[in-house]
Amino acid sequence: MSPARVLSCLAGLTLVACADVDPVDADLFTGAPADSAESSGRVPTAAPSAMAAGTRDLAVSIDGPSLTGTGDRQNYYFVVENHGTSRARNVVLTVDLPTQGSLKSAAGRCTVTGNQAVCSMGGVAAGASKQARIKWTMPSVETSVDFDVEATTTDTDVDASNDTAHLTVATTSGAGQALVGGESFFLVGCTAASPITWADCGSASGLYYEPLTLNADGSVTANTTADGAWSQLNDHTLDMQWEDPSSQTVVSVFAAEALDADCFEGTVVYPTYGFFGAWQMCRSGYPTP
Repeated sequence: MSPARVLSCLAGLTLVACADVDPVDADLFTGAPADSAESSGRVPTAAPSAMAAGTRDLAVSIDGPSLTGTGDRQNYYFVVENHGTSRARNVVLTVDLPTQGSLKSAAGRCTVTGNQAVCSMGGVAAGASKQARIKWTMPSVETSVDFDVEATTTDTDVDASNDTAHLTVATTSGAGQALVGGESFFLVGCTAASPITWADCGSASGLYYEPLTLNADGSVTANTTADGAWSQLNDHTLDMQWEDPSSQTVVSVFAAEALDADCFEGTVVYPTYGFFGAWQMCRSGYPTP
């Protein structure tokens, strides 16, 4: 580290943590902003590009693990955003479901017929997003399954290139991490005003770097005064929840999938502040977006 580089300290409402990185403005585990408990604490995101008045531009994405265990049940979120300047009416998400595995449930005004889900999203305001959720039971053999989604509106969409999205999910019987407690990880994350993926952290204006330890009693040790707890539904998943110890209010919910025997990747939701995060943590060291 050069003399010109200083050790930056992340100071949140309930957190103090130092890392050789650029400073950020919120507590990773509680979402509390560094300067004020009342402000949103969101990491700034780029504003949508300027467009002519009265335009609609739908963009879709699929959020969910691309690697999971055979037979696991996973949630997949199909997100539609309106990058235009006017409300898009009668927005519909059409999801082509995998031909292997089976549907567990569908939420978000979705009607499933055969291997297709049609989700009526209603209107989507300019700059806003909506999502539908599909819970899918993976096949019991090692293979790959595909999700495809398309967004349509009765209005004119000025850019059709981002109206579709595709996700291939690989199922494996050997990618899990069965945790017993005592494992230490290095976590990196980023936040935004709408759901994001780990890949988006590479262009984020600020990253969080935090060490943590999963304890055998189900608690989590980290640089925060919030109370953390962890659990696994199976060796391919990891869930963490953080509460304010004084009010016992849930301040963040982390959900992740095992990428391999070293790393987990997932999302975090901060209910109090209404924003989201993407993160990855590894035993071997800080991952790089």
